[in-house]
This record gives sequence, C-alpha cells and structure tokens, in this order.
Amino acid sequence: MSFLDMVPPLKVNGIGELGTPTTEVYAVQLAVDPPFDPVQLQVHGPLPLTPVVAPALQRPVVGAEDNVWPFDDPHAPFTAVVP
Repeated sequence: MSFLDMVPPLKVNGIGELGTPTTEVYAVQLAVDPPFDPVQLQVHGPLPLTPVVAPALQRPVVGAEDNVWPFDDPHAPFTAVVP
C-alpha cells in the first residue's frame, strides 16, 4: 500500500456537479508538534525591591489657584452658518 492510497482525494475522477470533469487533488500536510522547551535561554533577574506603602493621592489638596485670561470664562461652542 502506498502513501497516496492512504490519503483520500478531495475530488474523485468523474463528472462534477456542473458536468465538468474533475481530477484528483491531494492535500498532504506534514505537521509536527513544536518543541517543548524554549530554544532561547530566558534569564529573569531578581524581583525589584518594592516597599508596601499607601498609594499616593490622585489629586493635590489645593487645585489651580490662578486664572489665565483667555480660559477663565466659560467657552461658547463654535457655530457657523452654512449657506
């Protein structure tokens, strides 16, 4: 028994669905499992020394105190009249 006898064809010789002759087409795929161990040597250093403390505040207690001239008033939306 040859290798091609063990692989079923995708199309069989004869007449196709639309009346056209068909030919045998084999799809042979040689697949192997990947290696279990990584090829590269991966060295991870020691963990960084991080103290356990309370998180820092997100916002300062005192916000922006000065007003800047063009931005101190509320802004009006830009609207235009389209002809």
